[in-house]
Amino acid sequence: MKDPDTFDQKRDLILFAKKVLITVGILLATVAIPYVLMKTFPFFLPFILAYVTALFLEPAIAFMVNKWSFQRSLAVTLIYLIFVGILAVLAYFITHKIYLEILNVISYFQEHSIQTLSNQFLLTWKGYVGNTYSLLPAEVIIRINEGVSQFVNSLASLNIAANIVAYTSAFSLKIPNFFFDSLIYFISVFLFCQTLTSMHSWLFGLFRYSSKKKIIVVLSDLRRALLGFIIAHFILSAVTLLVSFIGLTLLGIKFKVSLGFIIFIFDFIPIIGISTIYFIWALLSFIQGEIFLGTGLLVLLVLAIVIRKIIEPKVLSEQLGLSALTTLICIWVGLKTLGIVGVILFPLTLILIKTLIKVGLIDYKIKF
Repeated sequence: MKDPDTFDQKRDLILFAKKVLITVGILLATVAIPYVLMKTFPFFLPFILAYVTALFLEPAIAFMVNKWSFQRSLAVTLIYLIFVGILAVLAYFITHKIYLEILNVISYFQEHSIQTLSNQFLLTWKGYVGNTYSLLPAEVIIRINEGVSQFVNSLASLNIAANIVAYTSAFSLKIPNFFFDSLIYFISVFLFCQTLTSMHSWLFGLFRYSSKKKIIVVLSDLRRALLGFIIAHFILSAVTLLVSFIGLTLLGIKFKVSLGFIIFIFDFIPIIGISTIYFIWALLSFIQGEIFLGTGLLVLLVLAIVIRKIIEPKVLSEQLGLSALTTLICIWVGLKTLGIVGVILFPLTLILIKTLIKVGLIDYKIKF
């Protein structure tokens, strides 16, 4: 006859081992899911964006169908045309503004060649240290002049035109792929909007009623989290725009509205980042002898970065429903492991796991 105490101990041990395995699985999934998504993300990006866009357009389509008794096909067509029209208007104004700023940059480089900037730097250098030269030995003065001349010659030897042509050629090769991906995206948005309800009905039909409610909760939380992430990033970029606008105003910069808008775009869409813009601008200012402007730009850059890093965990935590510490950990680990993609995927993965726990699909409680 088996001892009841021994049987209970074995059962508790099995349950404990099960809980440990589930906990380890959750931890591994937190790392593995973002890694797998990062590897497959570029291939499915147009369809993922199209599906997410269709989810955001669905409430407007449902409103027209339920409240105004529109046929779904007509409602989808109208909402889709409005959506494409808004994007077209925004794309026109953004592209036009960027085009004008690029023309200004090209005009600037035409007026200020590398040789001209180098000569200005040399004159500025001699102006600052001219009074000090008389106190130095002749050999030291010769060595300093040789070093400065080598630096100026290295600047003058930079083939900026060739680099611009190379970057332009590389960018032009990506334009056909971009337009093709955009075409796939817009077609997919329209098709997703048409078939979203039937697709969800088919998907939910594979599960029981109780499981169906859990899946609806999971999808709703993910959509809310994604929208919250976009809103949070918009708020952070708006703060960067405000700091930049105030700083550029204090520095007496012309066209501060246009420059602030460009900075906002590069901050909201992390392609180059504001650090590169401010750093290059400050470097050119130093070369031209505008020490006050260059120093002010660097101070403004540091101030914008510090303010953003301070408020970023708080803003994201409020929009995503996570604690500030958890959000900070997700941002840091995601940035160090997967880069910009990790900053997005790690919080969303944690929200997914949190939602699965909330609806009972994952039971992580450990009993002793």
